[in-house]
Amino acid sequence: MDLAGRMPAHQAMVESLSMRPFSRLSLALLLIAACQTPLAADSVAIRRAVEAFLQTQIKDLPGNPIPVIGRIDADRLPGACEGPTVSMNGPRRWGSTQVVVACRDDARKLFVQVDIPVVAEYLVAARTVGAGQKLTDSDVNAVRGKLPNDALMDKNLVVGRIVKNSLGVGVPLRADMFRQPWVVQQGQTVRIVVVGTGFEVTKEGRALHNSAVGQDTQVRVDSSTIVTGVARADGSVELRN
Repeated sequence: MDLAGRMPAHQAMVESLSMRPFSRLSLALLLIAACQTPLAADSVAIRRAVEAFLQTQIKDLPGNPIPVIGRIDADRLPGACEGPTVSMNGPRRWGSTQVVVACRDDARKLFVQVDIPVVAEYLVAARTVGAGQKLTDSDVNAVRGKLPNDALMDKNLVVGRIVKNSLGVGVPLRADMFRQPWVVQQGQTVRIVVVGTGFEVTKEGRALHNSAVGQDTQVRVDSSTIVTGVARADGSVELRN
């Protein structure tokens, strides 16, 4: 075996390149590229971190779901992912969602698709309900199956609420489909209650907009005075002194 055969790889490259018409800068750049081989992040370690995190997220979910983890695209990270931390990408804790993987020494993040199939009872519309109608107990059915994203499971969260847009039979019910009924309506005369330490004073005014229980509402007292209070269940507006 000749001398070049016994040389280290990078030294042999130097000998070979020195025979070519490269500038010193070009030669230096090629040597750097040859000696530095980026280490891809360990996808197995990242997957284990995701699995461990998901176990903490599903422990109180019904039906003992088994999460399905999508592709770990570790090649997008420049090096080994030391001390990965995992978090949910948003509030959704079941169904099709994402987790975010952050490495200790890298500002870049990795997004991993996951599916958490929860089988449980959830609420659907028992019949067609028009927009603006108040949902009653007979308008709601409970069915068992794979829980859709954001589906509600507690009737107390929907019965008595107002439907924003019409619902078809079998549509899974979500919180964003409803609003609370108005206890104060725009233009109506309302009783203003001023509450202070040891006293309560009442006065009448005209509501400037619709409000549900607990919402801030504005009331015109006279042509030049507008006050802001909180709508109460009896339709009055409470001001705290």
